[in-house]
Amino acid sequence: MSSHYRSSISSMTPRSNAKRQRLGCGSSSRRKFCFLAECFSAIPPIVIAFGGINTAVLLISSTVMAFAVRAAGKNRRALLGLLLLGTAALGALFLIIKGFEYAQEIHEHLLPGSLFHIDAADPTHAELFFYIYWLMTGVHALHVTIGIVLIAFFAFRAWFTNAFRNHDTPVELLGLYWHFVDIVWVFLFPLIYMIDRHS
Repeated sequence: MSSHYRSSISSMTPRSNAKRQRLGCGSSSRRKFCFLAECFSAIPPIVIAFGGINTAVLLISSTVMAFAVRAAGKNRRALLGLLLLGTAALGALFLIIKGFEYAQEIHEHLLPGSLFHIDAADPTHAELFFYIYWLMTGVHALHVTIGIVLIAFFAFRAWFTNAFRNHDTPVELLGLYWHFVDIVWVFLFPLIYMIDRHS
């Protein structure tokens, strides 16, 4: 992965220069933005595949959660618990896939800090890109983790205490939280993995 990052970011080909001109990168005020755009577009296809798979996983989990909210409204305790656990499992699958991506990036010294290393024309701006990448995806992963814990807790409460019988508002609120987490990723995916790729 790092070879793709490094070659893509460090090489200033005529095509990349033309792209800079289209973005108005001749002015010094926009050079940092343009460099970040080049960094975003340098993400290799395998990582885009990971992101695409994770997008599908979260969209499916959001659908399962919608069915869980419906089951809660109909007081179907067993089905509610099953659907909630299914949602939590899909959330866990998202984190596992993201973990493989993170592990590879750490191995390639792409985690900002004292060990960060990349062969780029401007390593400082390249590191800034990875700060943005790790911050946005890390905060999102944290919210996914919180959601998984809450969903699993609600599932066990539904099964063992029938806590949501004739009281499905907590499940609805949990569903709104999970849908919000999914929507955030739907925006993050094109922003991080796809921006300026076809310009």
